[in-house]
Amino acid sequence: VAGVDHLALEPTGYARDGSKMGVIYCHSAQANQRQTVDGVNYSGVRAVMVAVAAAGYPVVAVPTGDAWGNDTAMTRITAAKAYLQATLGAKTGAVALVAASMGAANALNWAKRNLASVACAVGMIPVSDISDIHTNNRGGLATSINAAHGTWSEATYGAARNPTTFAAAGDLSGLP
Repeated sequence: VAGVDHLALEPTGYARDGSKMGVIYCHSAQANQRQTVDGVNYSGVRAVMVAVAAAGYPVVAVPTGDAWGNDTAMTRITAAKAYLQATLGAKTGAVALVAASMGAANALNWAKRNLASVACAVGMIPVSDISDIHTNNRGGLATSINAAHGTWSEATYGAARNPTTFAAAGDLSGLP
């Protein structure tokens, strides 16, 4: 996607030869892709993602904004996968998804739509129930969810966008 500023973490000595599976990182709400390098505000995220890269896996952190699993996030994650494989030379095929908080809603929505392209999904304090966050205005994030979807409603969006709802329906069956 033109104008999307992916942040890449490449392993030392990485050959870009298609031998290593790529990893896509999806950030939390009210944050951005720089979580992977911010050792002050996001030291835990940074430590995990730097360790993943140090283990030899190329990482792309994708900027989604406060997307909460909407179409913007889906487009940007798809673009991140293409960048990871075409530009950074990650192995073609399935990728690993790593996500923090709201990023898990993005990652799981993308996994639902692209199950064969996901080797695994890992959540760090993952948001799995958007309706709960919205209904109870947890963290004051209801406004952010409404901005991403129009006005959030479980009846309108749950089966398509709420990980708890679509996972219960079996839409993530087979996801490692």
